[in-house]
Amino acid sequence: MMRPSGAIRFLLIGLVVVFFALAIYVIVLIREDQNETQQLSNYNIAWIASQASVEITRFEQRLTAFSAGSPDVDENEVNLRFDILVSRVSTLKSAVLQDFVNGDPERREFIDDLDTAVRKIDSLMPSISDRKVALQIIALIDPLDRRAPKLASAAYTFTSDTLIEHQLRLQSLQFLFIDLVTGLIACGLGLIALLVYQNRLANKTSQALEVLTTDLRVSSNELIKAQGDLEARNTDLRIQNETLLIRDIQLRTQNDRFDAALNNMSHGLLMLDSAGRLDVCNTRFCQILGLTLNDLPFGLSFVELRDNPNSKFAEAVRVFQAVMRATSEHASEAGATRFLHHCEDGRTLLSLCEKMPNGGWIATFEDVTERRRVEARLEYMARFDVLTDLPNRATFIEALQEALEEVGEDNSGQFGLLWLDLNSFKAVNDNLGHDAGDKVLQIMADRLRSCAKQHDIVSRFGGDEFAILRRGVRNVGDMEAFAQRVMDALGKPFIVHGREMPLSSSIGMTIAPMDGNDPQQLLKNADLALYRAKAHRQGMYCFYEPKMDDHEEMRLEMELDLRQALPKDQLEVFYQPIAEIASGKIISVEALLRWRHPVRGYISPAVFIPLAEEIGLITAIGEWVLRRACVDAAQWPKTMSVSVNVSTIQLRDNSITAAVESALSCSGLEPSRLILELTESALVGDNEGTFTILTKLKQSGIGLALDDFGTGYSSLSYLRKFPFDKVKIDKSFIDELTGNADNLAIVEAIIRLCGILKMGTTAEGVETQDQLDLLKSIGCELVQGYLIGKPQPFNPGVDAWSLNER
Repeated sequence: MMRPSGAIRFLLIGLVVVFFALAIYVIVLIREDQNETQQLSNYNIAWIASQASVEITRFEQRLTAFSAGSPDVDENEVNLRFDILVSRVSTLKSAVLQDFVNGDPERREFIDDLDTAVRKIDSLMPSISDRKVALQIIALIDPLDRRAPKLASAAYTFTSDTLIEHQLRLQSLQFLFIDLVTGLIACGLGLIALLVYQNRLANKTSQALEVLTTDLRVSSNELIKAQGDLEARNTDLRIQNETLLIRDIQLRTQNDRFDAALNNMSHGLLMLDSAGRLDVCNTRFCQILGLTLNDLPFGLSFVELRDNPNSKFAEAVRVFQAVMRATSEHASEAGATRFLHHCEDGRTLLSLCEKMPNGGWIATFEDVTERRRVEARLEYMARFDVLTDLPNRATFIEALQEALEEVGEDNSGQFGLLWLDLNSFKAVNDNLGHDAGDKVLQIMADRLRSCAKQHDIVSRFGGDEFAILRRGVRNVGDMEAFAQRVMDALGKPFIVHGREMPLSSSIGMTIAPMDGNDPQQLLKNADLALYRAKAHRQGMYCFYEPKMDDHEEMRLEMELDLRQALPKDQLEVFYQPIAEIASGKIISVEALLRWRHPVRGYISPAVFIPLAEEIGLITAIGEWVLRRACVDAAQWPKTMSVSVNVSTIQLRDNSITAAVESALSCSGLEPSRLILELTESALVGDNEGTFTILTKLKQSGIGLALDDFGTGYSSLSYLRKFPFDKVKIDKSFIDELTGNADNLAIVEAIIRLCGILKMGTTAEGVETQDQLDLLKSIGCELVQGYLIGKPQPFNPGVDAWSLNER
């Protein structure tokens, strides 16, 4: 029978074994829990779920922008975002996340719905360029986008709860381990006490107990040390996990900023390592080469790129080669290397590349095709006329200077200069519009080119002014023959917009170095010759003569005097009476402008009015005449009216209506007593604009008369379209009325036509009683001319019109 001490001993030993086994088991449990915690750290469920939610939102945003036609998002970027989304969904379905996914039916359902939607979208992605397909995809992904944040939130909660659970479990195991160690210590102490007690009974038993106690102490220390290690390890793991989470957030933020900056650069960026492998390239670089970021993956070597059979990589190969070649050729030079790369499709790229310290290359690329085209165009525009493609003034003057330098001392190499313009070109612009004028200038340039020889230079200086440098001139006869050829070419009708316009040219000519040895002097002399040609008769040419300088000086003086005529009150208005044939009474007068020059006396309107139109004074002078005539007419009997001429330039000016209203308002003259006279040339061109102005004037009560009928374009459509009250038959028909049956027939036809159209007729330039009698016999209503009365100024002291009879 076992003694009580022996039973106690065996019991204590058994307890020690049990406690030891339990301690080992607790250590195993702690190790397993640590492994689970480590695995949870490695596979951060919250991060994976939040990334899936973010990618769903990014995909939906890119797809929405793409379907809306945003230029910042293309189809490749949408496909890239979809590929990333597919990757995130695959991760959510992995075995690592099954506990989390299967832990809640709603999460399981969301993952399944997301997987189903991705499969459907995958089948629709090839047709994403169709807006309806894009909207269908948005409809599939939008509900999931709203549910995704809930999954991310659940993942963060699940991760947090799991970590807390593991920490509580570790804490429980630690307390259990402490209890076991305490039990082991207690058992050990009991055994020691028993051994001491039994030492008296058996030395061997005492020695065994001492050995066992020693072993128990060692085990206890090891267990305590293991516990401390486990606690420290647990603390390190927790700190590492928190650090990893912070670093992950920082890295993602930094990567997003880097990607945004890189892909929003206006220049393409390329970085190659020392072996020619691709390190970095941005979106702009791929766009320049017609590629995508997927076409140029990280680590792509030059050899792989060169050996790719796809032709779309050919330009990229040439760019890689250009960068490496440029940096190699300028390796000894400091700073970046600048070069132009010409693409096979005609584009030009400006590159700045530099070799990096590690042996690689970095280069930026800018598409400067349009800039170089604009620069070339600007350079061309600086030297050539854009409308006609002829050399401009600056280029022509350079050619003149070169030609002068080539002239020998014996005058070998002399040349001629022709300065020309079109007669009545201003009327083409004013009446038919600038489009028609431009077309005339282009036709004129083509004809001049056809007249010139290979080494001649034809230039446009501006407007309708052209110049020709004629080389190889032997004598005046050569210039005359060439000038006649030019005039013949320009004398042919110009057909613009289906309309034939007969125009002529005038030419002024000089021969160098006889007429000057300086480009500006030659141009001035040629201009003087042109002015003399136009003054003598339109449609002729004229050589420069030294005395022409005097005429030019006189013209300049007249221009300066004319500019002072209005401020110095040198302009006067004369009035020529208009009589009614039937009653013989004077019922109206025509206001005629006169210039009383302080030195030259009265200057003919035929001289100074064209000059006023040329220098831009006609509008101001015309408004002054209108005001003066209205003020004077307001003092006459109310049965009398006044006619005022309106030039083409005034009619084109939108201020004519306001000028008439102002003149009537200031003078108090009734609108019905004012008649505006217009020539046929004023009606050509912008018919609609002219019709609008005349209609507005007519509606205000003002009378309208068509002046000099029969001398202009003589279109009967004017009589039908425009609201004229009367027609004035030109003096040229009246002069030969008594001796020319044709003239009489024309005048009679005009009078009858006007009668049908309910318009009155006035015959101008009536000087004889025979003319008056004939006009009366064919039904003319009003007459004007020296037979009725000469133009005279209005004298308020002597009422010249009070008798109202001739």
